[in-house]
Amino acid sequence: MPLPTRLRARLQRYRQIGQIIVKHGFGLILERTYLSRWLRLSTRSRYPSSESAPVRVRQMLEELGPTFVKFGQILSTRPDLIPFPYLQELEKLQDQVTPLPAQKIRQVLTEEFKKDINSLFASFSEEPSASGSIAQVHRATLVDGTPVVLKVRKPEVEKIIETDLQILRDIVGLITRFMKEAELYQPNRLVEEFARTVKKELNLSLEGRRLQRFRENFSADRSVMVPRVYPEFTTSRVLTMEWVDGVKINRIKEIEEMGLDRKKLALIGARATLKQIFVDGFFQADPHPGNLLVTRDGRLCYLDFGIAGQLNESRMAELSLLLRGLLYQEPDNIIRALSALGALDEKVNTQALRKEIEELLEVYYGVSLKEIRIRHLMEAIFEMMRSFRVMIPAEFSLLARALITIEGVGLMLDPEFNLTSELKPVMMEMTEQKLRLSHLLAKAEKQLTNLYFIVRQIPSTAESFLRHIQKGALNLTFEHEGLEELTSSIDKASNRIAFSLIISALLIASSLIVVSGKGQLILGLPALGVFGFAFAAVMGIWLLIGILRAGKL
Repeated sequence: MPLPTRLRARLQRYRQIGQIIVKHGFGLILERTYLSRWLRLSTRSRYPSSESAPVRVRQMLEELGPTFVKFGQILSTRPDLIPFPYLQELEKLQDQVTPLPAQKIRQVLTEEFKKDINSLFASFSEEPSASGSIAQVHRATLVDGTPVVLKVRKPEVEKIIETDLQILRDIVGLITRFMKEAELYQPNRLVEEFARTVKKELNLSLEGRRLQRFRENFSADRSVMVPRVYPEFTTSRVLTMEWVDGVKINRIKEIEEMGLDRKKLALIGARATLKQIFVDGFFQADPHPGNLLVTRDGRLCYLDFGIAGQLNESRMAELSLLLRGLLYQEPDNIIRALSALGALDEKVNTQALRKEIEELLEVYYGVSLKEIRIRHLMEAIFEMMRSFRVMIPAEFSLLARALITIEGVGLMLDPEFNLTSELKPVMMEMTEQKLRLSHLLAKAEKQLTNLYFIVRQIPSTAESFLRHIQKGALNLTFEHEGLEELTSSIDKASNRIAFSLIISALLIASSLIVVSGKGQLILGLPALGVFGFAFAAVMGIWLLIGILRAGKL
């Protein structure tokens, strides 16, 4: 019986993925998970052994296709789970794929706006400006002559991603089951995080709202520009935003030809990133050169908010305390911040972790902030936290990625650039702001408001509690922890006591039968009494052997 078309296509995709995995020298994964047997694949690879594992991982993801490239890009934002040599390679992944014909993009626009695009736009460029795995970018002009950029989600991309996601979940499930060492990298958590992130990226209206929020946050800053979003031409499948005349920030020669100060641009990028993280609590998590433009008048323009981090006030305070502890070599603050972040569970040896932190910070003792590189510091701290299985919140990983990336951009523009020097005044400003009377009063007001509502609920809660007692309907639930061994020991002891009582009863009964002298005789003794003694003897020896095996008399 032939397989359904959809199932046959999925099996073909499985086999294709397996062949690519083997090609790049990771056939052991297929062997360990028994996929090689199921897919009937040889796991011998002819791939040149001179290539490092991180390089082969990147090249493998590129060959596997857009969904896996996007997965690699998401992985590159997780230094808490992925070693830095792999992160450096994953950062090189380019989300450039063959563009779709313009006719298909026109069809999406017509479906979304229920109109012919000629009535919506005065002009539409058939040639795409960029083409990624999820969306394609085209220039256009509004009816009033305003130049805009259209970011259009590709048709059928949701189905493709859903299929590859299911395959990815299947493979990761087998890896987790058969390769226990993979638990260190928490593959299931990574895939589910990727699924959430990529589903958000599919919703272009969400990216539009992020852009609008970012634009509002920097409305008073003339050194930073954010493209305007046109809500009337934006849907979940189409994002319409202002076209910006500028060059990518990594085109150093063109920036110099425009007469712009590279050092100034590096400082603008650093200060804008620090403001996003420590003031606004909302930041672009991937400010790489492809997402940053420099305008003709020297402003820094942020693009692409597919990946963004968000921090509430308490998270900002905890993360700033952690960062301060790292920069100012304060191990107590680091431990305190990790505890507040919920990163230290009962499995983490806090004392050993503290000692490791002290040894790490000792390397930087006496070193000025100007000499500290954020990337090197983060590499060391994340490597240590991975070894201790410290569960760092995703927000801190995104924050670290943003700081590392903007430091790299700054150094590209200005070899003498130092991000830690810019961090110091931000930390001091945050500390001063928290100690200001207005801030303390606002916080006190918030706490008093919470206390007011708690106090208001006390009478009704107490009344409900007493009513349940009066009706005899109060249920108490107890949970014990760590008592499983004690329960097992009590069960074993009870069984032995019961066994001993049975043996004793047999001995007493047999003795009474023997004394009575009644019944059929064996060797001059009642047969039933002899059999009772024999059975009691066997049971006694069995009980003794069990006790001796347990090592407890």
